[in-house]
Amino acid sequence: MNHHWYQSKLLWLGIFGLIFLLWTWLGFQRRTIDISWNTRSAEYCVGWGGWGQMAFVINEREYYTGLSGGPDLGFSMQIVPIDPDEQPLILAPILYLDHDRVGIFVGHWFVVLLYTIFWLTITGYWLLRKKRRSYVPVANFANSDS
Repeated sequence: MNHHWYQSKLLWLGIFGLIFLLWTWLGFQRRTIDISWNTRSAEYCVGWGGWGQMAFVINEREYYTGLSGGPDLGFSMQIVPIDPDEQPLILAPILYLDHDRVGIFVGHWFVVLLYTIFWLTITGYWLLRKKRRSYVPVANFANSDS
């Protein structure tokens, strides 16, 4: 059985993942999206957009003590538009560690690059493995004695 690269489900599923990552990178340049889980001691936040970065942040709850508009306990989601005068970063720094809070900010382009490399490597390995498993040697009938 002959397996072609364009028949791979892994390839097509990876394309959808890549389109999603590109959409979140380029489609959310004018706003940020934060999804967070708030407890009594901390806020655990994942966000992306705006500054060309994906963020993984843990805010200590003491920063919000006494502030009006502090996040409520439980799950919350915010979509915040960026100031129109501020230019978004297309190529943000690869990695930025925030010292004021526990936070890791990763450039979105770097996430897209790592995803693409990982996805194409796994797809190539999978197709090579399928090709090797389906290989059937052809018998040499020209030299047979019958």
